[in-house]
Amino acid sequence: MFLINIFDYRLLILILIGFVAVKTWDIYKRRRNLKKLRENRIYFSYILAKVLKETNILDKASLTTKDAEMILDVLNEFPDLDEVKKIRSVFKIYKAYVAEHPSVHADPRTMREKIIIPIMRKMIEMFTIIDPELYKLVEKEEAMYIKKKVKQRVYISTILEKVIEKSLSRYEAPQAQ
Repeated sequence: MFLINIFDYRLLILILIGFVAVKTWDIYKRRRNLKKLRENRIYFSYILAKVLKETNILDKASLTTKDAEMILDVLNEFPDLDEVKKIRSVFKIYKAYVAEHPSVHADPRTMREKIIIPIMRKMIEMFTIIDPELYKLVEKEEAMYIKKKVKQRVYISTILEKVIEKSLSRYEAPQAQ
């Protein structure tokens, strides 16, 4: 017959308790970092908007390694959320790829459609994570373009530009007073 030793159950229970403890700690850490990000949302959205404006991501067909490094430096100031880590890894991969293959800048149209537009989408996503007010702005703007049946690659830079301007103006307005 099946006779399971009581020790086997204790081992399973210990493993289960350990798993629950690790998951609970991860959830606590994520909530703490998200709270830190949201409490300082105006500052974090400002520094991200400022660096994106400095790199001229809206006007360029590609980003240089220096631009990617500038954006990475700003992202390193952010709390460690999974979304931030993913965006950091995108820029690290981009920087390494451009350094290894400088000929990627030869075809600006493809570079913009395949790399810069997705990076812009990720930046908009980052702004919406930082600030619920910017999320509402993006939703409103995106709904308008979807209603008009405009392709995403056409309006993504316009939305990012509006988000950048809103972030910059909110930080500079209290500073001026």
